[in-house]
Amino acid sequence: MNKKLLAAALLLLPFSNATGQSVPTIMADVSPGSSSSRPTGLTVFNNALYFSTNALGLWTFDGTNAAAVTAANALNCGYQMYRYAAANGKLYCNCNGQYYSYTGSGTPTIVTDATGNANSNDVSIGNKVYYWGSDGTTNGLCYMDATTGAATNVFDRLTLGIGSLLWDMVVYNNKVYFVGDGGSESYMLYCYDPASGNTDLVTTNAGFKGSNPQSFHVGDDNKLYFSLVDSVDNRELFVIDGNNPPLKLTSLYSTNAGVYGRNQLAGNNNYRNIVKFGNAIYFPGNNGTAGYELMKYDLTSHATSLIKDINTGTNSSYPEYLTVYNNKLYFNATTAAEGQELWVSDGTAAGTSLVYDLNPAAGNGNPSLFTQYGGKLYFQAQDASSGYELFRLSATAGIESVARAKDIAVYPNPASANVTISLSLVNAENLTVTLTDATGKTVYTSPLQQCVAGANILNVPTQHLSTAVYQYRIANDKNELIGAGSITRR
Repeated sequence: MNKKLLAAALLLLPFSNATGQSVPTIMADVSPGSSSSRPTGLTVFNNALYFSTNALGLWTFDGTNAAAVTAANALNCGYQMYRYAAANGKLYCNCNGQYYSYTGSGTPTIVTDATGNANSNDVSIGNKVYYWGSDGTTNGLCYMDATTGAATNVFDRLTLGIGSLLWDMVVYNNKVYFVGDGGSESYMLYCYDPASGNTDLVTTNAGFKGSNPQSFHVGDDNKLYFSLVDSVDNRELFVIDGNNPPLKLTSLYSTNAGVYGRNQLAGNNNYRNIVKFGNAIYFPGNNGTAGYELMKYDLTSHATSLIKDINTGTNSSYPEYLTVYNNKLYFNATTAAEGQELWVSDGTAAGTSLVYDLNPAAGNGNPSLFTQYGGKLYFQAQDASSGYELFRLSATAGIESVARAKDIAVYPNPASANVTISLSLVNAENLTVTLTDATGKTVYTSPLQQCVAGANILNVPTQHLSTAVYQYRIANDKNELIGAGSITRR
């Protein structure tokens, strides 16, 4: 099948797993089969979700259907377009260093003078989009005016020294904070104020120029949280409140631990491991005994505590992409048994659990790039057969999609005898249903059933099962995931 065509597996699964969480499943297989489209740069614009794909161009999803905005490599983007920012009714795309603007219809238009770095995560204030690149003359921090289309440099990177770099921008308090590397001031935090035109090096409340800041997060309390390497405790949690200097919140490293930081050219504002949830800041931290696990800093008591040792012992689960959705915390975590998979927490050890093992056993589902759109949580992940594709999770109705199956219903549920699964298929498929218990043991596999395009009924016997919650998985004869959820035997 031509990979420019959408072959989506989109489901309506109004059921949950044993922990009461909706089960995520693939909703857009843009690159069919085991190859990956790797949807990145997930951005909400004009009431639609936009994302780029692996050499397949720019795509959009309206909540029901996915469609290509551009033909594959029509803009000569090479690997992919993956940096987006919106201003003045336009979506700005960084395409292999060249910027394009898009209004939501027609084709993207080149921004003549603006060229950006591939690692630039662009941000906007008013009608200006700030980026790391060139205005056609000078390299450094620049902006594109969404009204006039002109590009302007506001901070020459050579100010930091020959070979200097800028990355990881965030807007806070109507100012642009970014990381600068060059000369004697390596990996430092800078602040550009559009009102004054000044760019200043940011120092901590102790007067130290902390290095390698990461994981910027503006909380609902209008404070900027991030991690920073200081002169005493290595990488710790810091906060900026208004115009005050950064204040250190934790001192974990005194016990040979600290806040987890990724050794990378950051550049990806979707990589986040610090988030405010309720009245606490959650982050991956090491308390000296449990490895890097989910921790929190309580903003009232100022105490730091471990939520749960997910990958038990001194091993680390490395929680990443922490995202608050439907009053719960979702994130990527690693265990020896399941690999990297989707986890959820309510802030307690008992309420922290695996949502679903997308890539069964020790295979990695590796969910990332969490983005909320239309009341649902979208992310990139892979299952056992589809490569990296676009998934979504619904807090109330489960997983929704349209191209492979829809209107899935399970009844009665709970059940004491047989369970009926009804679903409507877009194309004829040969399907099988598998039930597994809480240990992952398969307790039932149905014979392969020929199903037609349109309405179908699958019967699942449960009278031989003990009282418990079981996970069901519907797959076709290619082992491609059609649907998943839970059945309760009463």
